[in-house]
Amino acid sequence: MEEEIIVSGNGVLEGEVRVSGAKNSALKLIAAAILGRGKTVLHNGRTMHFLSRDNTYAYFRYDDTDAVFVFINNSRGKKQVPWSHYAEIATGLHDGRNVLTGEAAEVSDATVVGPRQALVVEFKR
Repeated sequence: MEEEIIVSGNGVLEGEVRVSGAKNSALKLIAAAILGRGKTVLHNGRTMHFLSRDNTYAYFRYDDTDAVFVFINNSRGKKQVPWSHYAEIATGLHDGRNVLTGEAAEVSDATVVGPRQALVVEFKR
C-alpha cells in the first residue's frame, strides 16, 4: 500500500514520527522536512550508505554545499550513533540542524537515538 504525504501552507512542520519496518521510511521524513525549502541534495545529491549494525542503519545524502545524515534505530533499545565510523564524510560537519525538530544538533559518538526512532540532521558543507 502506497502512502502519500501532502504538505501545504507555510507553517512549521512539527511532531514525532515512529520509524518501524524498512529503512526507506526515513526518506519520507527527510522529504517532508526539507523539500519545502528548495533543497536539491535529496534529488541531485550523492548517497553514502554504511553497513547496518545492531538493527540500525545510517546514510548520508550530500552534494557540494549540503549534507543530510540519517540514522535509523529499528531496535527495541536505545543506540549510540557511532559518529567516528562515518569520519570519511562526517569530518568537518558541524552546526547541524535536526530537520524533525528544527533545533540545533551536534552529532557525536555520545549521541543516543531512542528505540524505533530516527535522527535526521542537515549540515552545511
